[in-house]
Amino acid sequence: AAVPVLVDSGSTSGLKLHEDDPLLWLFEPTMVHVSVRFAHVELNYAGRLQNQYALGPLTLVEPIVALGDSTRLLGAQLLEHLILTFDQKNHRIRMRAADEKRIESEPYHSLGLGLRPRKTGMEVTGVFKNTPAAKAGIVKGDLVTHIDEQFVHDRGCDDMERTRLEERSLTIERDGETFRVEVQPAVLVP
Repeated sequence: AAVPVLVDSGSTSGLKLHEDDPLLWLFEPTMVHVSVRFAHVELNYAGRLQNQYALGPLTLVEPIVALGDSTRLLGAQLLEHLILTFDQKNHRIRMRAADEKRIESEPYHSLGLGLRPRKTGMEVTGVFKNTPAAKAGIVKGDLVTHIDEQFVHDRGCDDMERTRLEERSLTIERDGETFRVEVQPAVLVP
């Protein structure tokens, strides 16, 4: 299928889809995380498309699309499979496959909560229904101070990748009390 895209070399390393193109879903979008912006909190959804999509030398098999308030990103982490050459003079990008030519998106795993950075930890901005965070009793306003006994601000982003399934131990502050919960990430988008 032909899909117009805009390369997004930001944190998601995906491709922005044209907003007017209809999308055929294999798995309907579900809320997967919250992005904190300067003036508001943005709810982010993800779903899996039907079919295969050709993108230059690549074939995307049932890719995951991330949906925000103003974006539709195809194939999170897609750019890691490409070698891009930028021709600034002619306003062109050349894409070559870095290794394999058939890309299959991994399922999207998550604890099911949104977080906002604070000085003493990460404030829970939302807990999604029927997710591990909701089942563990985490609520909006909780302050997550440690993950696996390490202060949250001392951790790297790679440590919380969406494909990891290991159980997490979260230290939480609520109403002056500190407690720990064990949470197993779950598949939010198969």
